[in-house]
Amino acid sequence: MYAKSQSEPAAEAKPGAAKAPAEAASHGQASHGQWVEERPAPGLARGKYPWPAWGVATLGGVIVALGLLYLAIQLRRLLRR
Repeated sequence: MYAKSQSEPAAEAKPGAAKAPAEAASHGQASHGQWVEERPAPGLARGKYPWPAWGVATLGGVIVALGLLYLAIQLRRLLRR
């Protein structure tokens, strides 16, 4: 996956971020006052097996639902005795 690039004027650039001049579409030269700030992918999308946030939320929801179903079945068995 590729991280989104954000163009900012040089005066508003954040310190410590990797920056490179943006290429002008017509001449292939750096445009004045524009910088491309490369950012890493969001937290869960880094690592050996990257997952989008919606995938992690869905998996978590399924696990919670299965856990609640298990507890409901155990409670029902307990109350039937």
